[in-house]
Amino acid sequence: MSLFSFARFLFCDICTFLDGNVDFSTNASIDQIVATVPNAKSFNAFKNIWVVKAYHDGDIETDIAPIFSIFPEYGGKGNVPVTKFPDSPYCDDLLEDTYSRDFTFNSLYYDYATGDIIDYHGGLHDLREGIVKSIITPDIYVANDGRSIFRGLRFSAKYDFRIDDDLSKAYVDHIDALGALNTYNSIYQTESGFNSGFSLKFFKLLEQYKVTDFFLTSLKDRLQTSEYKNLVEGMLGEFDKGGKADFALIWAAIFWPRVADELKAKANPTKADIAAIWEKIDKENAANFKFEYKDYTYVPQFMQDVWYLQTLLDSTTDPTTELKAMDHYAEAQRFFEARAQVSLRGRVD
Repeated sequence: MSLFSFARFLFCDICTFLDGNVDFSTNASIDQIVATVPNAKSFNAFKNIWVVKAYHDGDIETDIAPIFSIFPEYGGKGNVPVTKFPDSPYCDDLLEDTYSRDFTFNSLYYDYATGDIIDYHGGLHDLREGIVKSIITPDIYVANDGRSIFRGLRFSAKYDFRIDDDLSKAYVDHIDALGALNTYNSIYQTESGFNSGFSLKFFKLLEQYKVTDFFLTSLKDRLQTSEYKNLVEGMLGEFDKGGKADFALIWAAIFWPRVADELKAKANPTKADIAAIWEKIDKENAANFKFEYKDYTYVPQFMQDVWYLQTLLDSTTDPTTELKAMDHYAEAQRFFEARAQVSLRGRVD
């Protein structure tokens, strides 16, 4: 069986399509996909839903998924019909599949057999107009899936899209849905927004919708102060000017004002002092930001290296060869330069 004998529809997810990639929707089973597509592995995307990821030359990844039936938590609620396939998470009805998608522009399909674009929910219109609009009634959708808050804000930041009014209200009304996300999902969603060169826009939206208040309890007394906002938002803006920054560097900037304040009490801060400060901050944060998954265990040490190097760079105008050889020196220098630019603007203003 060749790939195109079963993968009829190309699902046009804007987050990959605009970057030159497409995802497949198919009526083949997970086992058939894995057996047919080279370099493919299946993974549990969420709940009992499995998807296949195929790896190609040039670091390109393609997601291939069976056509989904309507999820039980949505069936018969709001504007969602009841599934015709109650005994399986998969089906062969493309309309049912649309209700597994989050936004209208992410439920566009291209039928390679006919060349038609299939648009059940006005996705092309919303794509042209730049509107983030959910397919499922927003109140029901957001209350059941806190990921939609992160994803909607990320699309809005990246593409300068407007959040639909009803969806925006649902984000505010159901902010507690974030509490149902596990650590991996919370960090993965923020990583997707912070590491793509639009970190400032994303952070401002997280602030606007109080997502930062919900998670970053260690910063609750700082987030809305002008001093904090000017420094952190200024640094994120500098990072964005220089192109994509490491996810951990963004987090180092977000926590820096708290770290810097505590460092003021130390005459000659050591790495142990930095580690103790981070341990205290980490304990005060909500559980979803403990960076405990293997993909993110590098983050705390990365941040501590950058912070410690700030104490050294602040005290010299001519970094030594030894200092330049320290872990994460290049990132720390970028961090230092961003701080300097924000400070310079403050003096000029």
